[in-house]
Amino acid sequence: ASAIILRWKVEGLCGLLWWAMAVLALVGNIQQAGTGFVVGTVVCLIGFGIYMMVVEGRWAKAGAQHA
Repeated sequence: ASAIILRWKVEGLCGLLWWAMAVLALVGNIQQAGTGFVVGTVVCLIGFGIYMMVVEGRWAKAGAQHA
């Protein structure tokens, strides 16, 4: 909900992916749950972190300041 309110598209996609991985863990077998956990971790934590570093670098080049 906060991603919709704040218009954070990428964060919202990561949230949806985490929900999908949680559903997979509930309905799938242990192998699927483990694979889903690894995919979710790589995409949502590592991938999103790299994405945000790139975005902040662009902001810094544009001269934007943040709190």
